[in-house]
Amino acid sequence: MFISISNRHANILNFRICKLLLKIATLCFLVSCGSGADSTYNKNETLLRLNEANESLFFTGIDVSSQPWQSALLHLDLGSQKVMPLLTGESSDPSVFSTDKSLFFFNRTADNKNYRKYDFTSKDTVFDLQRKLDNGAIGDPHDLIQLSETAVLLANYTEGSLVVLDHEKSTFQVLNGLDWDLPSGVKLKPESLLRKDIDGETRIFIAHQGLGFKDGMMIASGDQSVFVLKLRGNELIPVDLDLSKDKIQGIKIEGSLPVFLKPQSEKSPGEATVTTVSLCSRYIVLAGQLPGYDFPCKSMVEKIDVKTNRIVDKWDLSDRNLYMNGGITPGRDGSFYANVEYDSGTRKGVKEVIEFDMINRSVQKRYEFDQASGGFWGVFYHRQTDRLLVGDQGQSTVGKLSVLNREGQISTIDLSHVPYSGVFVSK
Repeated sequence: MFISISNRHANILNFRICKLLLKIATLCFLVSCGSGADSTYNKNETLLRLNEANESLFFTGIDVSSQPWQSALLHLDLGSQKVMPLLTGESSDPSVFSTDKSLFFFNRTADNKNYRKYDFTSKDTVFDLQRKLDNGAIGDPHDLIQLSETAVLLANYTEGSLVVLDHEKSTFQVLNGLDWDLPSGVKLKPESLLRKDIDGETRIFIAHQGLGFKDGMMIASGDQSVFVLKLRGNELIPVDLDLSKDKIQGIKIEGSLPVFLKPQSEKSPGEATVTTVSLCSRYIVLAGQLPGYDFPCKSMVEKIDVKTNRIVDKWDLSDRNLYMNGGITPGRDGSFYANVEYDSGTRKGVKEVIEFDMINRSVQKRYEFDQASGGFWGVFYHRQTDRLLVGDQGQSTVGKLSVLNREGQISTIDLSHVPYSGVFVSK
């Protein structure tokens, strides 16, 4: 049971942190006997070098040949380079997230809102029964982080809420009453979450995107911020950076549509900073095109000192005219990858995966999608082998996963689905 205690600014949400062993229901979806016949692949191990890895990629894939689109959850063993389907016949908008011990698969469409959980500590590849997703709007959640052994925090961007899911009991608690420093009538838009341990305490960072609508048009609203919660025992406590003001103050940033660059593991060691990346959408109208609308959309990389809650470094990308067309994933130290779209002379709507070097302030094309491809497919960087994996529509098959080395050479794993979202998990 969740207990809500009000104070001047917000609720302090208490939740029980149970340490009971998870009991997997007997009527589960068993996949350990799968044949792995979902894929054919090019075994160029000298190029791939994934056989050196001790990790797996769990990823969602879209069957774009079906009407309506359907999806699957698939497993790529980086050692054998074999792909096994785990769940099939799922919705057209799936997403997958992981914690230290569990994998969460969500269906996020209006007629198919549910989730499943897989426990990594299980000896078999076994999923819990499908459970109803009782909150959030279409497309939610956008992100998930672990709070305890039995609780996770969901970022419901479309609905405009933060929700604690107790996955042992399948109960939900919305964090109501948090009076964030936002304009009147504006809901929180939590696109991205990040958990970080700082001087013995755990903080949860929330990236609020400055996106709104005016006269039916998408605009940059200028209210983007990073808000902070403190996780203390069984409490989530809002961190107000200026108690002299009426609302909960966050960290003011310039990038309009921020997401966090996340380490592959929340327990990865790192410096006392967090980095946000914002790339604008080409669907946002330009400042001045609507009466009373003066906020330009800004593309920006910003580094935040988590001890002082101040911006200590930034890289303005606004003049590069690169528009977001999918996800952002961290690369090797000081870099990240992003699906982008841009115009180049007479070539309109070029779709590429670009590597952004934050140290040298440079960009480099790593992969170009075919013109017929949407270009918004999954991009995954495997740090251990320094390999970039890019999902795309296939030529002779529905989908493919291209594996690129540092020199840009490509080897291909052919698939029955187009890779969409995914997470690496250690064996």
